[in-house]
Amino acid sequence: MIGWTLMAVAGAVLGGDLVYSRAVAARAARWEQLQVRGADGVRQDCASYTCGTGSVALLLVHGFGSSPAVFQRWSEELAGRGYTCRALRLPGFGEPLAAARTVTPEDWRRAVDAEIAQLRRTHDQVWLVGHSMGGALCAEAALRRADDVDGLVLLAPLCGVSSRRSLGVPPERLFGLRHLLPCTDTLETCFPIHADDRAVAMLEARDRFVPLNIYEGMFEVMRTGRAAAAQLRQPVWVAAARADRVGDFEAARQFADALPHPRSAFVGVSPAGHVLPLDTGWRELCHQADAFVRGGGSVETLHATSLR
Repeated sequence: MIGWTLMAVAGAVLGGDLVYSRAVAARAARWEQLQVRGADGVRQDCASYTCGTGSVALLLVHGFGSSPAVFQRWSEELAGRGYTCRALRLPGFGEPLAAARTVTPEDWRRAVDAEIAQLRRTHDQVWLVGHSMGGALCAEAALRRADDVDGLVLLAPLCGVSSRRSLGVPPERLFGLRHLLPCTDTLETCFPIHADDRAVAMLEARDRFVPLNIYEGMFEVMRTGRAAAAQLRQPVWVAAARADRVGDFEAARQFADALPHPRSAFVGVSPAGHVLPLDTGWRELCHQADAFVRGGGSVETLHATSLR
């Protein structure tokens, strides 16, 4: 009797998995028909770009499912303040699913390293500015290329994934159950962009369908980037939203607490959601980051800051 029950449950799970995978594939195909792509297959609103001509370069690295568009406000503001802003598109994002399925975290690391090397050759200083998963990649890169990176600005760095949208169950643990779904190789994003300002959804170019290898890479980078904190030699400025439903606010604060450089700092932001470069208070936050890069602002002052 128990054996038949287990077989029935397994059949129901596999049947549901098959139905879901086919439904996602059909919706992804319809979504793809609406996308406008360049000759390289990249969506036109997701391409890398450069603005500004300053001697200090800022390499802007976006997060999971995102694109360089997340930095459009920051890059314009900082270019106007005298920086060269290079917004990098990470491999696999803004690309067709077939291309994204071949991407690994090493591809992201190589892309970041190549941009750092290029900027180092032509600028007096190179700072890394990372949002979400991009923040974890920046922490990795600053450890790996310590002599080439002068400092970091991390916005809602992915030091942990919030459980607020998974009924309190750690999302990484839930993702570990993926092996029970052999037919599913792509997930459809089911959550809206988390931002206080509703207009953000119209500004950030995101991938709606993401293959499982990209999720696996995200969790890997999250763990290694988080572990890099105590070894970073550069000054690091960290900002995280208290109400973040994507990244774990406390994990970001613990990351900041582990930073050894005496000029490192942490800012708790409110109100705002996960998409700090575009959300409520983005300009004031950008100005504070600018002051930090230029050498102003003490740890004590920045720790006390709360954007309102």
